[in-house]
Amino acid sequence: MRCLSFLFVAAFALTGCFSVKVGMDFSDGENASVNMQMSMNQQLYNFMTTSGQGSGNPCEEGTVTFEGERVICTFADTASIAEALESAAQEQARSQGPELDPLSDIGLVEVGPRTLALTLPLDPEGGDDASAAEMINPFREQLQGETFEYVVVAKEIVSTNGVISDDGTTATLVVNVIDILEPTSDTPKLFEATFKY
Repeated sequence: MRCLSFLFVAAFALTGCFSVKVGMDFSDGENASVNMQMSMNQQLYNFMTTSGQGSGNPCEEGTVTFEGERVICTFADTASIAEALESAAQEQARSQGPELDPLSDIGLVEVGPRTLALTLPLDPEGGDDASAAEMINPFREQLQGETFEYVVVAKEIVSTNGVISDDGTTATLVVNVIDILEPTSDTPKLFEATFKY
């Protein structure tokens, strides 16, 4: 079951310098559908995949398309909510081992009748400002306008640190990639949403 694994790909993407949109849909009450799209300029994609100095191929498990000077990586999968909860519990148990897991903030738990709480990291690298600045300086110009976006669709959003849609069914959080890599006191460390399905 790969559905929840895309959330770990998304968290890995926080270490890169490109736009990411992760959509999670729980609205049918039985399944969790994940659709993730990463978008980067071709120069950065080539650097990451061929130079041996980047973070590896971020699109290895996805579908790659080229739109002008942009490279688009798309990932999609669906699992039952029960499977997603089990997978999240297994990852949480694994992250409690002797080595600190930078992705341990990923969580999906049932907190009430047909009510889930989801947490996803926006800072898996631990917020090392000096190393982040060193990493992004060569790409600072390309980073302008790049964003990281989480979207959750459910029967009803109970609470979130993002924005709730007018109909109460969608929670969205959008953060500039530069703000993630060089966080201020106002930069959220997590995306959080509690919702009914």
